[in-house]
Amino acid sequence: MLHRLSDRIKYLVRKEFQNVTSPRAEHELELANEPSFNTFYNAGTLVVICAKGDSAYLQADSWLAAENLMLAAWAKGLGACPIGFAIPALKSEEWRVELNIPEDTAPIEAIIAGFPEGRPRQRTARKSPKILSWRRQ
Repeated sequence: MLHRLSDRIKYLVRKEFQNVTSPRAEHELELANEPSFNTFYNAGTLVVICAKGDSAYLQADSWLAAENLMLAAWAKGLGACPIGFAIPALKSEEWRVELNIPEDTAPIEAIIAGFPEGRPRQRTARKSPKILSWRRQ
């Protein structure tokens, strides 16, 4: 099922970025056009966090749940990663039916989990934060 969903996601990415010229579009098209690329990095588990209702905090609450899920997975020795690519496909009627996502429920985030093949690459340099405004009282 995840392989079929990955293929659908790659199709949607190709469709969305076919006439777009930007570094992001080039990168995403490169991935989508690679036959061996799996959107879910061959992970065995996909968790879809969904929300129901119209609260102003649905998105924020869903992202907090996603963060907690990823931290809990890491604490148990699993790797976990959000897959933003997946959301447009998960909102399609085809995949809503396949995954039994009710009409009044919105997929907010997709997270893969599984046993990592190795340790993640350590970042050596981080970008400095941008301060948008500073007030002294």
